[in-house]
Amino acid sequence: MKQLGETVLVTFLGRTRNIGSSYQTTRYQIEGEIYREASLLGYTLCWALAPQRLVVLGTSGSRWDQLFDTDLNFGEREFEARLALSDAAQSGVVTQEQLKQLQPMLADKLKIDVQLELVPTGLTTQDQVALVKCMADQVKRGDQVHLDVTHGLRSTPMLGLLAAMYLREVSEVHIEGIWYGAHELAHEAVTPVINLSGLLQIADWVSAMSSYRQDGDYGVFAPLLGDGAHLLKEAAFFERVNNTASAKQKLETWSQTEIDRDNPVAALFAPELERRLSWYRKPTRHEREQHLAREYLKRGDYLRASILGLEGLISAEAYRLKLNPDTVAARHESSENLSRLKSEYRELNKLRNTVAHGSQNQDKSIRKSLKTRQKLEEKLKQLFRSLRIGS
Repeated sequence: MKQLGETVLVTFLGRTRNIGSSYQTTRYQIEGEIYREASLLGYTLCWALAPQRLVVLGTSGSRWDQLFDTDLNFGEREFEARLALSDAAQSGVVTQEQLKQLQPMLADKLKIDVQLELVPTGLTTQDQVALVKCMADQVKRGDQVHLDVTHGLRSTPMLGLLAAMYLREVSEVHIEGIWYGAHELAHEAVTPVINLSGLLQIADWVSAMSSYRQDGDYGVFAPLLGDGAHLLKEAAFFERVNNTASAKQKLETWSQTEIDRDNPVAALFAPELERRLSWYRKPTRHEREQHLAREYLKRGDYLRASILGLEGLISAEAYRLKLNPDTVAARHESSENLSRLKSEYRELNKLRNTVAHGSQNQDKSIRKSLKTRQKLEEKLKQLFRSLRIGS
């Protein structure tokens, strides 16, 4: 259950194309509803979303005077301060003190809390980090945050997306919308407003794919899927405890559930997800175990690689001897046979035992292999090649 805080709208201000000109007035269309004329999408979003807080971010050269000009009528209130702000905006020298002076008037007009903040232009990495930090300082855990990236610099949508990812993961807020007024798609003075928050779903999938590539835990995909997601978590558990038979069974059941094809993001990644989990379709136990051994070796999980490599060899030997590889007796006989026939098998077994128990081994070759990550990886690769594991 969500821990709900305030609804916060964060909007950006940029410069207009020509000095002295104003933002284009239009009627914004949000989720099918067309609102009254406005130049700033931020105000239309205030009317549509009813936030408790409005945070406006801009540089010293942003059109801050637009906040107090076309869309809202302030009469003669703070007239001199507004005039000074307009001059400062055109000269690119707006100060935080000027914004602080006018902030209460805007809050009173909108009947919500308002924060006006100067931010750097974002030309350098340091500036970009400062911008994200400024956004993080304006929200608190549990807030429901909307971002309006329409009026900033051309780089604002990209920074907005990255900031949304940061706020969600670090500040633990709920990103409800990333809004963009698509003026280039306007028709008959109506401008469609696009919610770009679907990009966060793509980012989630990319992150899950990256995590899976690193550690092989396909349980990371479970939160992104609907029905059957629990089967992936269960399959991941069984694989992690080297119970590949049960993992295979869970994946077979999962494969019979339908990925939500109505979710375009899930549909986009479905083929790649299915490809990465295809190991369970291999016809024999030893092929499945040896395939996973190779995958774990690629990821640098040397203990699981050595365990599954050995298990795959034992299963293959049982298959060659026409024994049932699922019985303890058959696996013991197959292991004993491999020990007699293959010195590389004995060496891999020693290496596995040493890594598993963290103990010293009298074998100089084993001790040498464990001196560095590179030496251990090369040794395992050499043994895998010699024993034809997964080849």
